[in-house]
Amino acid sequence: MTETLKAIATCRPGGYAQFVSHRSGETTGTFIANLAVSCGCGELKTGAPARGERVAKYNRLLEIAAARPGLPYGIAVS
Repeated sequence: MTETLKAIATCRPGGYAQFVSHRSGETTGTFIANLAVSCGCGELKTGAPARGERVAKYNRLLEIAAARPGLPYGIAVS
């Protein structure tokens, strides 16, 4: 996690976008959906919602959006 957050912090000043991506063989855990929202990267790569582990992440994003409708997504690079 520390290295991930450092990489995100390194990308931003250079104007690079960041995204969180799941791995092949991923579980139904939704941590990466929370990570994508909490670090403000605005991007989550999970693939088409064709399998349970992917649907779980999309469902988590919907839960976050419903709970916090005004929550911005993405990061404005200045």
